[in-house]
Amino acid sequence: MEQRKLGKRSLSVRVGQDGYQHIEGRAGRADVDVSHMVRRMLAYAAQHMPEGWVPPRGKA
Repeated sequence: MEQRKLGKRSLSVRVGQDGYQHIEGRAGRADVDVSHMVRRMLAYAAQHMPEGWVPPRGKA
């Protein structure tokens, strides 16, 4: 039986220089590219972020 692939959508997100450097550093330590690290972080946030949570101003 052939497995059906789910379509992917492209998403553009603007982050500050500090936020990007943080993600880039995490990606380097995990030996993955930045896009993969962002997908990993979003998957984690989707499972663990409390409803209604927002980051403090001035972060990321």
